[in-house]
Amino acid sequence: MGLEVFGGFMKKIELLFGELLDQHLGKDVFLVPYYLSKEMKASCTIRHLKTKNSTKKGAHRGVTFKSWPMFFPDHNRHIRELLNICYVVLFSKRIDMLMHFHFTLTTAIIVILYKFINPKGRMYIKGDGLGFLKNLFDHLPDEKLRDKCLKKIYKLCMQQVDYISIETEGNYQFIVSHKSELKLKNTPVLMPNGFDDEVKKSLNIKVNSFQEKENIILTVGRIGAYQKHTELLLSALEKLELKSWKVLIVGNIASDFEATKNQFFQTHVHLQDKVIFTGEICDKQQLWEYYNRAKVFILTSRWEETPNVFYEAQTFSNYLLTTNVNGAEEATESGKLGIVFSVKEQVLPELIATSLQSIIDSDAQVIKNSYPSLVANIPKVAWTKRIQTLVKKMVG
Repeated sequence: MGLEVFGGFMKKIELLFGELLDQHLGKDVFLVPYYLSKEMKASCTIRHLKTKNSTKKGAHRGVTFKSWPMFFPDHNRHIRELLNICYVVLFSKRIDMLMHFHFTLTTAIIVILYKFINPKGRMYIKGDGLGFLKNLFDHLPDEKLRDKCLKKIYKLCMQQVDYISIETEGNYQFIVSHKSELKLKNTPVLMPNGFDDEVKKSLNIKVNSFQEKENIILTVGRIGAYQKHTELLLSALEKLELKSWKVLIVGNIASDFEATKNQFFQTHVHLQDKVIFTGEICDKQQLWEYYNRAKVFILTSRWEETPNVFYEAQTFSNYLLTTNVNGAEEATESGKLGIVFSVKEQVLPELIATSLQSIIDSDAQVIKNSYPSLVANIPKVAWTKRIQTLVKKMVG
Protein backbone atom coordinates (compact mmCIF):
# COMPACT_ATOMS: atom_id res chain seq x y z
CA MET A 1 0.00 0.00 0.00
CA GLY A 2 1.80 3.11 -1.21
CA LEU A 3 1.29 6.53 0.27
CA GLU A 4 -0.45 7.96 -2.77
CA VAL A 5 -1.74 10.90 -0.75
CA PHE A 6 1.76 12.39 -0.70
CA GLY A 7 1.36 12.93 -4.41
CA GLY A 8 -2.03 14.51 -3.81
CA PHE A 9 -3.36 16.22 -0.72
CA MET A 10 -0.82 15.08 1.89
CA LYS A 11 0.62 18.24 3.36
CA LYS A 12 1.19 17.81 7.07
CA ILE A 13 3.21 15.43 9.24
CA GLU A 14 2.83 15.73 12.99
CA LEU A 15 4.76 14.05 15.78
CA LEU A 16 2.97 13.78 19.10
CA PHE A 17 5.50 13.77 21.91
CA GLY A 18 5.84 14.32 25.66
CA GLU A 19 8.55 16.59 27.03
CA LEU A 20 10.65 18.04 24.20
CA LEU A 21 14.09 18.95 25.54
CA ASP A 22 17.11 20.60 23.91
CA GLN A 23 18.90 17.25 23.72
CA HIS A 24 16.12 15.85 21.52
CA LEU A 25 17.06 18.22 18.68
CA GLY A 26 20.09 16.06 17.97
CA LYS A 27 18.24 12.75 18.27
CA ASP A 28 15.67 10.76 16.31
CA VAL A 29 12.82 12.58 18.08
CA PHE A 30 13.56 15.62 15.93
CA LEU A 31 15.64 14.18 13.10
CA VAL A 32 13.21 11.53 11.82
CA PRO A 33 10.24 13.89 11.34
CA TYR A 34 12.63 16.54 9.98
CA TYR A 35 14.27 14.36 7.32
CA LEU A 36 11.00 12.55 6.53
CA SER A 37 9.04 15.76 5.95
CA LYS A 38 11.89 17.17 3.89
CA GLU A 39 11.89 14.13 1.60
CA MET A 40 8.09 14.19 1.37
CA LYS A 41 7.98 17.96 0.86
CA ALA A 42 5.43 18.20 3.66
CA SER A 43 5.14 20.61 6.56
CA CYS A 44 6.15 19.23 9.94
CA THR A 45 4.98 19.97 13.47
CA ILE A 46 6.18 18.50 16.74
CA ARG A 47 3.36 18.79 19.25
CA HIS A 48 4.73 18.47 22.78
CA LEU A 49 3.53 18.96 26.31
CA LYS A 50 4.44 22.28 27.87
CA THR A 51 6.17 21.74 31.21
CA LYS A 52 8.83 23.65 33.13
CA ASN A 53 11.49 21.72 31.20
CA SER A 54 9.73 21.62 27.84
CA THR A 55 8.92 25.12 26.62
CA LYS A 56 10.00 25.03 22.97
CA LYS A 57 8.06 27.18 20.55
CA GLY A 58 8.61 28.72 17.15
CA ALA A 59 10.53 26.63 14.63
CA HIS A 60 13.88 24.96 14.05
CA ARG A 61 15.12 24.02 10.58
CA GLY A 62 11.60 24.41 9.25
CA VAL A 63 9.98 22.18 11.88
CA THR A 64 7.31 23.96 13.92
CA PHE A 65 7.07 23.43 17.68
CA LYS A 66 3.68 23.71 19.30
CA SER A 67 2.98 22.97 22.95
CA TRP A 68 -0.05 21.37 24.51
CA PRO A 69 -0.69 23.02 27.91
CA MET A 70 0.10 21.01 31.01
CA PHE A 71 -2.13 21.91 33.93
CA PHE A 72 -0.88 19.27 36.33
CA PRO A 73 2.43 18.48 38.06
CA ASP A 74 5.28 17.83 35.65
CA HIS A 75 6.03 14.42 37.08
CA ASN A 76 2.56 12.99 36.45
CA ARG A 77 3.20 10.78 33.40
CA HIS A 78 -0.36 9.43 33.24
CA ILE A 79 -1.83 12.92 32.97
CA ARG A 80 0.63 13.70 30.17
CA GLU A 81 -0.46 10.63 28.25
CA LEU A 82 -4.13 11.43 28.79
CA LEU A 83 -3.61 14.93 27.38
CA ASN A 84 -1.98 13.52 24.25
CA ILE A 85 -4.92 11.16 23.80
CA CYS A 86 -7.32 14.09 24.19
CA TYR A 87 -5.40 15.97 21.51
CA VAL A 88 -5.86 13.07 19.08
CA VAL A 89 -9.62 13.00 19.77
CA LEU A 90 -9.91 16.73 19.09
CA PHE A 91 -7.57 17.29 16.16
CA SER A 92 -6.99 14.03 14.23
CA LYS A 93 -8.78 15.26 11.12
CA ARG A 94 -6.24 18.07 10.73
CA ILE A 95 -3.29 15.69 10.51
CA ASP A 96 -2.42 13.86 7.28
CA MET A 97 0.23 11.71 8.95
CA LEU A 98 0.58 11.19 12.68
CA MET A 99 3.82 9.88 14.15
CA HIS A 100 4.38 8.37 17.59
CA PHE A 101 7.29 6.67 19.33
CA HIS A 102 7.44 3.28 21.08
CA PHE A 103 5.10 0.30 21.42
CA THR A 104 3.18 1.39 24.51
CA LEU A 105 -0.44 1.35 25.63
CA THR A 106 -0.64 5.08 24.92
CA THR A 107 0.62 4.51 21.38
CA ALA A 108 -1.95 1.74 20.86
CA ILE A 109 -4.83 3.96 22.01
CA ILE A 110 -3.60 6.86 19.86
CA VAL A 111 -3.36 4.63 16.77
CA ILE A 112 -6.87 3.23 17.23
CA LEU A 113 -8.46 6.64 17.89
CA TYR A 114 -6.60 8.37 15.07
CA LYS A 115 -7.56 5.77 12.46
CA PHE A 116 -11.18 5.74 13.68
CA ILE A 117 -11.52 9.53 13.47
CA ASN A 118 -9.38 10.02 10.37
CA PRO A 119 -9.43 6.74 8.38
CA LYS A 120 -7.75 8.40 5.39
CA GLY A 121 -4.87 9.59 7.55
CA ARG A 122 -1.62 7.65 7.84
CA MET A 123 -0.18 6.43 11.15
CA TYR A 124 3.54 5.80 11.66
CA ILE A 125 5.15 4.19 14.73
CA LYS A 126 8.90 4.48 15.21
CA GLY A 127 9.78 1.48 17.31
CA ASP A 128 12.51 1.79 19.93
CA GLY A 129 12.61 -1.68 21.48
CA LEU A 130 9.71 -4.14 21.39
CA GLY A 131 7.56 -2.71 24.17
CA PHE A 132 4.19 -4.45 24.36
CA LEU A 133 5.12 -6.78 21.49
CA LYS A 134 7.60 -8.64 23.67
CA ASN A 135 4.95 -10.63 25.55
CA LEU A 136 2.10 -10.32 23.06
CA PHE A 137 2.38 -13.91 21.88
CA ASP A 138 2.71 -15.55 25.28
CA HIS A 139 -0.22 -17.86 25.98
CA LEU A 140 -0.55 -18.34 29.70
CA PRO A 141 -3.25 -20.68 31.08
CA ASP A 142 -3.94 -18.39 34.04
CA GLU A 143 -3.88 -15.11 32.12
CA LYS A 144 -5.88 -12.36 33.78
CA LEU A 145 -8.83 -10.68 32.06
CA ARG A 146 -6.96 -7.34 32.13
CA ASP A 147 -4.04 -8.82 30.22
CA LYS A 148 -6.35 -10.43 27.68
CA CYS A 149 -8.05 -7.08 27.05
CA LEU A 150 -4.71 -5.31 26.67
CA LYS A 151 -3.57 -7.87 24.12
CA LYS A 152 -6.72 -7.24 22.07
CA ILE A 153 -5.97 -3.50 22.13
CA TYR A 154 -2.37 -4.07 21.09
CA LYS A 155 -3.33 -6.38 18.24
CA LEU A 156 -5.97 -3.94 16.99
CA CYS A 157 -3.31 -1.22 17.05
CA MET A 158 -0.96 -3.32 14.93
CA GLN A 159 -3.74 -4.04 12.43
CA GLN A 160 -4.51 -0.33 12.11
CA VAL A 161 -1.02 1.22 11.93
CA ASP A 162 0.16 2.01 8.41
CA TYR A 163 3.93 2.17 8.81
CA ILE A 164 6.43 0.84 11.33
CA SER A 165 10.18 1.30 11.46
CA ILE A 166 12.45 -0.78 13.68
CA GLU A 167 15.98 0.10 14.81
CA THR A 168 17.69 -3.27 15.26
CA GLU A 169 17.89 -6.49 13.23
CA GLY A 170 16.78 -8.72 16.10
CA ASN A 171 13.63 -6.73 16.83
CA TYR A 172 12.88 -6.43 13.12
CA GLN A 173 13.08 -10.19 12.61
CA PHE A 174 10.85 -10.75 15.65
CA ILE A 175 8.07 -8.57 14.24
CA VAL A 176 8.39 -9.89 10.67
CA SER A 177 8.15 -13.46 11.98
CA HIS A 178 4.79 -12.56 13.55
CA LYS A 179 3.50 -10.48 10.63
CA SER A 180 0.63 -12.83 9.76
CA GLU A 181 -0.50 -13.08 13.39
CA LEU A 182 -0.42 -9.30 13.73
CA LYS A 183 -2.23 -8.83 10.39
CA LEU A 184 0.03 -5.90 9.51
CA LYS A 185 -0.92 -3.68 6.58
CA ASN A 186 2.74 -3.32 5.59
CA THR A 187 5.95 -5.15 6.37
CA PRO A 188 7.95 -3.01 8.83
CA VAL A 189 11.17 -1.40 7.65
CA LEU A 190 14.53 -1.87 9.30
CA MET A 191 15.79 1.68 9.84
CA PRO A 192 18.58 2.11 12.38
CA ASN A 193 19.13 5.58 13.75
CA GLY A 194 21.59 7.79 11.94
CA PHE A 195 23.80 10.84 11.96
CA ASP A 196 22.73 14.41 11.21
CA ASP A 197 24.87 14.82 8.09
CA GLU A 198 23.34 18.17 7.15
CA VAL A 199 24.79 19.79 10.27
CA LYS A 200 28.17 18.15 9.69
CA LYS A 201 28.17 19.54 6.15
CA SER A 202 27.21 23.02 7.37
CA LEU A 203 30.13 22.95 9.83
CA ASN A 204 32.49 21.96 7.01
CA ILE A 205 34.07 19.13 9.01
CA LYS A 206 36.30 16.82 6.97
CA VAL A 207 36.84 13.34 8.42
CA ASN A 208 40.50 12.79 9.29
CA SER A 209 42.53 10.12 7.59
CA PHE A 210 44.08 7.41 9.74
CA GLN A 211 47.40 9.25 9.61
CA GLU A 212 45.73 12.48 10.81
CA LYS A 213 44.08 10.84 13.79
CA GLU A 214 45.63 10.86 17.26
CA ASN A 215 46.20 8.14 19.81
CA ILE A 216 42.96 8.88 21.64
CA ILE A 217 40.38 6.59 23.22
CA LEU A 218 37.09 8.47 23.54
CA THR A 219 33.86 7.96 25.44
CA VAL A 220 30.88 10.33 25.52
CA GLY A 221 27.82 10.19 27.77
CA ARG A 222 26.37 10.88 31.20
CA ILE A 223 29.47 10.07 33.14
CA GLY A 224 28.85 8.16 36.35
CA ALA A 225 25.21 7.35 35.63
CA TYR A 226 24.36 3.78 36.64
CA GLN A 227 23.32 2.93 33.07
CA LYS A 228 26.62 4.14 31.62
CA HIS A 229 28.76 1.97 33.93
CA THR A 230 31.73 4.36 33.86
CA GLU A 231 33.39 2.49 36.72
CA LEU A 232 33.85 -0.45 34.33
CA LEU A 233 35.90 1.79 32.04
CA LEU A 234 38.03 2.97 34.96
CA SER A 235 38.58 -0.63 36.08
CA ALA A 236 39.91 -1.44 32.60
CA LEU A 237 42.05 1.69 32.37
CA GLU A 238 43.88 0.99 35.60
CA LYS A 239 45.20 -2.23 34.01
CA LEU A 240 46.63 -0.48 30.94
CA GLU A 241 50.01 0.83 29.98
CA LEU A 242 48.78 3.76 27.90
CA LYS A 243 52.20 4.79 26.54
CA SER A 244 51.54 7.66 24.12
CA TRP A 245 47.75 7.26 24.27
CA LYS A 246 45.20 9.39 26.09
CA VAL A 247 41.65 8.72 27.20
CA LEU A 248 39.06 11.50 26.85
CA ILE A 249 35.92 11.10 28.96
CA VAL A 250 33.34 13.61 27.72
CA GLY A 251 30.05 14.41 29.43
CA ASN A 252 28.38 15.79 32.49
CA ILE A 253 29.67 14.06 35.62
CA ALA A 254 27.10 12.77 38.11
CA SER A 255 27.63 14.34 41.53
CA ASP A 256 27.81 10.96 43.27
CA PHE A 257 30.58 9.86 40.87
CA GLU A 258 33.01 12.60 41.88
CA ALA A 259 34.30 10.56 44.82
CA THR A 260 34.95 7.58 42.52
CA LYS A 261 36.83 9.78 40.09
CA ASN A 262 38.93 11.38 42.82
CA GLN A 263 39.76 7.99 44.34
CA PHE A 264 40.82 6.72 40.92
CA PHE A 265 43.36 9.52 40.50
CA GLN A 266 44.59 9.22 44.09
CA THR A 267 45.31 5.56 43.49
CA HIS A 268 46.68 6.03 39.96
CA VAL A 269 48.49 9.35 40.08
CA HIS A 270 50.41 8.51 36.90
CA LEU A 271 47.15 8.63 34.92
CA GLN A 272 46.20 12.20 35.81
CA ASP A 273 47.57 13.58 32.54
CA LYS A 274 46.47 10.52 30.55
CA VAL A 275 42.81 10.17 31.54
CA ILE A 276 41.02 13.47 31.04
CA PHE A 277 37.49 14.33 32.12
CA THR A 278 36.41 17.23 29.91
CA GLY A 279 32.94 17.81 31.35
CA GLU A 280 29.91 18.32 29.14
CA ILE A 281 30.50 19.71 25.64
CA CYS A 282 27.35 21.14 24.06
CA ASP A 283 28.94 22.73 20.98
CA LYS A 284 28.56 20.21 18.14
CA GLN A 285 31.64 21.29 16.25
CA GLN A 286 33.85 21.02 19.33
CA LEU A 287 32.34 17.65 20.30
CA TRP A 288 32.64 16.19 16.83
CA GLU A 289 36.25 17.32 16.57
CA TYR A 290 36.99 15.04 19.53
CA TYR A 291 35.47 12.15 17.58
CA ASN A 292 37.46 13.21 14.54
CA ARG A 293 40.74 13.14 16.47
CA ALA A 294 40.05 9.79 18.16
CA LYS A 295 40.95 6.35 16.85
CA VAL A 296 38.86 4.37 19.35
CA PHE A 297 35.40 4.94 20.78
CA ILE A 298 34.41 2.90 23.82
CA LEU A 299 30.98 2.34 25.36
CA THR A 300 30.59 0.45 28.64
CA SER A 301 26.86 0.85 29.24
CA ARG A 302 24.80 -1.77 31.04
CA TRP A 303 21.99 -1.21 28.53
CA GLU A 304 21.07 1.14 25.69
CA GLU A 305 18.42 1.47 23.02
CA THR A 306 20.74 1.94 20.02
CA PRO A 307 22.80 4.86 21.36
CA ASN A 308 23.38 7.93 19.20
CA VAL A 309 27.08 7.86 20.05
CA PHE A 310 27.42 4.82 17.77
CA TYR A 311 26.48 6.90 14.75
CA GLU A 312 28.72 9.79 15.76
CA ALA A 313 31.61 7.36 16.20
CA GLN A 314 30.87 5.70 12.86
CA THR A 315 30.68 9.05 11.07
CA PHE A 316 34.19 9.90 12.20
CA SER A 317 35.63 6.43 11.53
CA ASN A 318 36.18 5.43 15.15
CA TYR A 319 36.92 1.79 15.87
CA LEU A 320 34.21 0.68 18.33
CA LEU A 321 34.67 -1.22 21.57
CA THR A 322 31.30 -1.73 23.22
CA THR A 323 29.31 -3.86 25.59
CA ASN A 324 26.55 -5.90 24.01
CA VAL A 325 23.83 -3.25 24.00
CA ASN A 326 21.11 -2.90 21.35
CA GLY A 327 22.59 -2.04 17.99
CA ALA A 328 26.13 -3.11 18.90
CA GLU A 329 26.34 -5.97 16.41
CA GLU A 330 24.99 -3.76 13.62
CA ALA A 331 27.31 -0.87 14.48
CA THR A 332 30.39 -3.11 14.44
CA GLU A 333 29.13 -5.20 11.51
CA SER A 334 29.59 -8.29 13.69
CA GLY A 335 33.23 -7.56 14.44
CA LYS A 336 34.35 -5.99 11.18
CA LEU A 337 34.34 -2.43 12.55
CA GLY A 338 34.94 -3.08 16.23
CA ILE A 339 34.59 -5.44 19.16
CA VAL A 340 31.44 -6.35 21.11
CA PHE A 341 31.86 -7.66 24.64
CA SER A 342 29.05 -10.03 25.53
CA VAL A 343 30.37 -11.91 28.54
CA LYS A 344 29.75 -11.81 32.26
CA GLU A 345 30.44 -8.54 34.02
CA GLN A 346 33.07 -10.01 36.36
CA VAL A 347 35.62 -10.55 33.57
CA LEU A 348 34.79 -7.51 31.45
CA PRO A 349 37.53 -5.22 32.85
CA GLU A 350 40.21 -7.75 31.90
CA LEU A 351 38.79 -8.33 28.42
CA ILE A 352 38.41 -4.63 27.69
CA ALA A 353 41.91 -3.95 28.99
CA THR A 354 43.36 -6.78 26.88
CA SER A 355 41.68 -5.46 23.72
CA LEU A 356 42.82 -1.89 24.35
CA GLN A 357 46.37 -2.96 25.21
CA SER A 358 46.55 -4.94 21.99
CA ILE A 359 45.56 -1.84 20.02
CA ILE A 360 48.09 0.29 21.90
CA ASP A 361 50.97 -2.19 21.60
CA SER A 362 50.42 -2.81 17.88
CA ASP A 363 50.28 0.90 17.07
CA ALA A 364 46.58 0.47 16.23
CA GLN A 365 47.27 -2.02 13.44
CA VAL A 366 43.75 -3.51 13.62
CA ILE A 367 42.29 -0.02 13.16
CA LYS A 368 44.64 0.74 10.28
CA ASN A 369 43.57 -2.50 8.60
CA SER A 370 39.88 -1.70 9.17
CA TYR A 371 40.10 1.94 8.18
CA PRO A 372 38.99 1.56 4.52
CA SER A 373 35.85 -0.23 5.79
CA LEU A 374 35.31 2.38 8.49
CA VAL A 375 35.46 5.15 5.87
CA ALA A 376 33.21 3.26 3.44
CA ASN A 377 30.61 2.92 6.20
CA ILE A 378 30.25 6.69 6.74
CA PRO A 379 27.59 7.38 4.05
CA LYS A 380 25.46 4.47 5.29
CA VAL A 381 24.78 6.07 8.68
CA ALA A 382 23.76 9.51 7.35
CA TRP A 383 20.10 10.35 7.98
CA THR A 384 19.74 11.48 4.36
CA LYS A 385 20.53 7.85 3.46
CA ARG A 386 18.73 6.10 6.33
CA ILE A 387 15.40 7.87 5.77
CA GLN A 388 15.20 6.60 2.19
CA THR A 389 14.26 3.13 3.46
CA LEU A 390 11.14 4.55 5.09
CA VAL A 391 10.31 6.89 2.23
CA LYS A 392 10.43 4.04 -0.30
CA LYS A 393 8.00 2.04 1.82
CA MET A 394 5.62 5.00 2.00
CA VAL A 395 5.61 5.95 -1.65
CA GLY A 396 6.29 2.56 -3.23
